[in-house]
Amino acid sequence: MSRRALNGDSAARGGHGSGVGANKARPPETAIRAQVKRILDASALQANERRSAFFRYIVDETLAGRAERLKGYNIAVDALGRDETFDSQTDPVVRLEARRLRHDLDHYFLHAGRDDPIVGILAVGSPWGIVR
Repeated sequence: MSRRALNGDSAARGGHGSGVGANKARPPETAIRAQVKRILDASALQANERRSAFFRYIVDETLAGRAERLKGYNIAVDALGRDETFDSQTDPVVRLEARRLRHDLDHYFLHAGRDDPIVGILAVGSPWGIVR
């Protein structure tokens, strides 16, 4: 089986994919959810409930067609438990968790997930659902 990015790009490693929300030939939702389960079961995300919640939230929102809602405020309130007064200018939790999540995912795909059929990352400075 060839490796596929969550958005369907065949250049799973090394290529630059477009957003998960782009829906161009992305793998079936069941395959994506199975990949998410593999990542959560095998990685450091398992030990960090907040990061796991962040990851599940961005995947769920993207698969539900709501990738445009993946803004810092919504992530902080809906996934990370911040209240409605959350201000990204004074609370860097989303940026910090995004950076840590990217690191955890990179580590996973370099080691435990190196042979997984679906590869996905969060690209720095890109919309949340970007994959390669």
